[in-house]
Amino acid sequence: MKIKTLGTMWLLAGSLAACASQATILLNNYDSGQPAWYGWGDGRPPGTPEMQLAPLEGFWVELLANGQPVSATDTKATKFNLSEPGFFDAGVGIIPGVAPGGMADFTLRIWKDAPTYEQACSCSIGSIQWRQATGSWNDTASPPLPPTGPILAIPARWGVIWIPEPSTALLLAVGGGLWLLGRRRSTGRKS
Repeated sequence: MKIKTLGTMWLLAGSLAACASQATILLNNYDSGQPAWYGWGDGRPPGTPEMQLAPLEGFWVELLANGQPVSATDTKATKFNLSEPGFFDAGVGIIPGVAPGGMADFTLRIWKDAPTYEQACSCSIGSIQWRQATGSWNDTASPPLPPTGPILAIPARWGVIWIPEPSTALLLAVGGGLWLLGRRRSTGRKS
């Protein structure tokens, strides 16, 4: 009887400890070596005057996991400023709705000069998506353990990168030239 009770208590304690664990991720891009870029994305190499590390002023970063904001363990914040040009560090993030060590679909968003990503001008936003495994942290462990998690596996260059498009004047000039060429050909056929 005592062994059965002891076994039940052991299972219950293990279940409670598992429930206390949370899925985590490191909320920084230092470890991944993938800074946020700002500027023209037309094939110029990073660091050219047209493409630079995202400056500190006015930039915000937010990490989503399966569409839900990831919050920092210490501040509970879900959006973060850059800590130096191109980089952010908000400690460790808690991932809602994901089992500890489970897989999650991440979206890293960056924007400029607006309180939220949704309110930012479409010319000053950027994002990148990927899938990776999460970490596990038990915030009720005794003695308490510091939060930790895996490195963000940011897959490629990201940031607010403008893709050049043909200007209105260029499109009008090409269209006007084609119209004149077509008009000239049609006038030449009548004579």
